[in-house]
Amino acid sequence: MSVYQKKNGKWYCRGQVNDQRYHKLCDGAKTEKEAIALEDGIRYQLRQVQLGLVKKEEKKTVYTVKFMLNKYLEYSKANKKSYKTDLTFAKFFLDYFGQNRDILMILPSDIENMKLELKSHRNKKGEFLQNSSVNRYYSALNKAYNVMIENDYIDYNPCRKVKKYIEDNVRSVVLPLNVQEEFLKLLPSDLHRVIVLVALHTGFRKSNVLQLRKEQVNLAKKYIKLTKSENKGKKTITMPLNSFIFNLIEYYYKQAEDYLFINPETHQPFTTILKSIKAAGKKVGIEDLHFHDFRRTFGTRLLENGTNLRVIQDLLAHSNISVTERYLSVEAGERELALESLAS
Repeated sequence: MSVYQKKNGKWYCRGQVNDQRYHKLCDGAKTEKEAIALEDGIRYQLRQVQLGLVKKEEKKTVYTVKFMLNKYLEYSKANKKSYKTDLTFAKFFLDYFGQNRDILMILPSDIENMKLELKSHRNKKGEFLQNSSVNRYYSALNKAYNVMIENDYIDYNPCRKVKKYIEDNVRSVVLPLNVQEEFLKLLPSDLHRVIVLVALHTGFRKSNVLQLRKEQVNLAKKYIKLTKSENKGKKTITMPLNSFIFNLIEYYYKQAEDYLFINPETHQPFTTILKSIKAAGKKVGIEDLHFHDFRRTFGTRLLENGTNLRVIQDLLAHSNISVTERYLSVEAGERELALESLAS
């Protein structure tokens, strides 16, 4: 039985009780006398365990940030289309929290500080991250904790006590009907035009249009069906084809072996046509046009044509009608015309 002090100023004890050796930190001891008193307590606890008077404390399993993120990325790769984005999120979390940190030692205040840290980061354009971007990091971390809970590793998620930022950067860009024809003419090929028109007439997301497969199209009944696994919203979508779009894709359907739209340069489905969309958009006066804006244009056109909001919600496969309401835009001049109609 002995106590000693290291160069760091901390006191330690080591010895043996019966056949069991011990070597421990005398936590909190500032003098040799205090260290000896703490060692007496350690020896007493060991005797109590040996006599069966108290149960030996089971060593707590520590789950690290690295372990949690590995589990999350396994889940993401198997279930999400945004796996590559999740890799970026995971790298940030590893750097920010430290890969060996106990995930149960991360507090809600630490996550609030993480959000503030992200607000000071810049995107590829050199702009500070907006609320929606920060929220995506938060959502990934929240899901990572939930994956651990679902697999019975832990039962606590600190993200639950942290709120997302209010998003003040909701896009409202649509392709106005009065420039649509000119915009389509400015696209580099007929295939690009067909892809955009399919997006404008179905409201499908980019991946669902660019990777549209023959088996998803039912020409006999004139609809396209996306399963839950093929749809971001995890809902089955059966989209009727109007006569215009039916005639448009019939040719590609009959030519296709699997995917309808094949990039002639790669002989694979397109991964993006953003460069062409942005270039044509600029020429008709629309800055920063995205493929996803065609989905908003689809919903907005239906609204302007008097379609019931519930029907638009169903066609866009939104889980909540409030999402549909925030999502839709109104073309310039439409509100003025609506108000003017009250004066007539």
